[in-house]
Amino acid sequence: MMKILICDDEAIVIESIKYILQKNFSNIEIETASSGDEALQKLILQSFHLVFIDIQMPDMSGIEVMEEYRKIKKEFLPLFVIISAHDRFEYARKSVELGAYSYILKPYSIADIVDVTRKAFDEIDKILSKQLEEIERKKKIKAMQSIIENGFAFLLLNGKLFSDFSIKQLEQILDVQSLKSGFVAIVKISQQNAINSIDLLNDIKNELKSAFSHRCVISFLSANSLLCIFTSEDPDYKNALKDRILKIAKAKVDSDIEVGISSLSNLYEDFEDAFYESYSNLISESNNEITDLYLDLELLEKKILNVLLKTSGFSQVQDQISELIKKYIEAYGSNQAKYKVILFVIQLLIEANIKENPKLMLAVERFIKEITAQDAQKDIVQKSLDVIAAIVSETSLQKRSLSSNSIISQAVEYINKNFTKNISLEEMSKFLNVSPYYFSKIFKKSMGINFKEYLIKLKIEHAQKLLKETNMPIKEIAYEVGFDDPNYFIKAFKKYTGTTPATLRSSQK
Repeated sequence: MMKILICDDEAIVIESIKYILQKNFSNIEIETASSGDEALQKLILQSFHLVFIDIQMPDMSGIEVMEEYRKIKKEFLPLFVIISAHDRFEYARKSVELGAYSYILKPYSIADIVDVTRKAFDEIDKILSKQLEEIERKKKIKAMQSIIENGFAFLLLNGKLFSDFSIKQLEQILDVQSLKSGFVAIVKISQQNAINSIDLLNDIKNELKSAFSHRCVISFLSANSLLCIFTSEDPDYKNALKDRILKIAKAKVDSDIEVGISSLSNLYEDFEDAFYESYSNLISESNNEITDLYLDLELLEKKILNVLLKTSGFSQVQDQISELIKKYIEAYGSNQAKYKVILFVIQLLIEANIKENPKLMLAVERFIKEITAQDAQKDIVQKSLDVIAAIVSETSLQKRSLSSNSIISQAVEYINKNFTKNISLEEMSKFLNVSPYYFSKIFKKSMGINFKEYLIKLKIEHAQKLLKETNMPIKEIAYEVGFDDPNYFIKAFKKYTGTTPATLRSSQK
């Protein structure tokens, strides 16, 4: 049903347009107004799809009605069709400025009214369709936001979030301004509130999200702790941020609150390091030993896996593996702890990407049979250490490292050949068939600088060569080395070399 308003101070005009519309269109509802003031009131109080309005009326002109309406409601609908007996340019110009859909001169024909109405209805259908799509899109984003926000602690710690979504997608889904840099914080409430800790944490979460609107993402980490990301670019904000978090949390919870917070970090590349820093700070700044054994176990598992998979450094975490197994026994009892160890070993096998290795598979099968028969803690620990050491020493982990080196070699070769083009992180990732997150991390680890810095460095070095060896204008050199904006080129050049292109060229003469 299309709802139409016809406004004119001449009754005969209203009746003629009404007659034409009713004769040529079905499924319409028509309201009328004989003055600008009456039309404005109806527009404010009701919803219309299309408005025919006279440009000259005694109290308010059609232009004035549109102006006042636009001040109150900034919506795509209704569409306004201006009717006028004058073809003055000023009227037409003002109508266009205010977003009038069409402009009809009196005397009009039946075809004029029918044609503009039919076209307006088509446009209205498109607008309504887009609005419905936008509503559905927002519903999906809202649903996805809840899923991702509630699970982002797990996704981040397992390296899944930035590999499955781009930063822009996450910023839109999570309704946050920027995820490029910020602080990672863990907020923990006293264990004595365990019975109602979820409700208390939810209150703290809502207060923090309100206080840091569009600048934080918060997820449950355990039954009595929250994992938070606060976006920022100011490294000196850390202490003030911690004080503010504590103040907000203590206003909601009448018990001990502990906050561990990281330094300012590149969230895309260094989230894991920032997370472990915040967790370490939580432990070191606490007056009591961490009593959340299950959270402690989960984090210790991830930390050990992280070291084993990235560095193959078994000796670095041997004592921590022993500690992990002892904590399994403390938390779950001897029998259940054995199965937790088996799951840990299987997870290590999967993460290490070990597939065809019959010798190792036999060793793991033997380990599973033997460990289930062990009762002594020292025997469980030793059997576990032996099989983990065997897995770590296998060539698949070395191949994983070689694979990373191969990726970097391909990347450097590609960048060196194409640095004068606007190569993006996403383009590189597609070329190498890896996620942007993974490529970004291994590139920085291998090269010592991130991908963007390396790309700009090559551009500037080539620009220096052109400045010294050619007479090309600086503007052309900027375009030649891949900068779209010569002004940005000059700023980048000065940042990397300490001087401007013009000064460098002058010094060569």
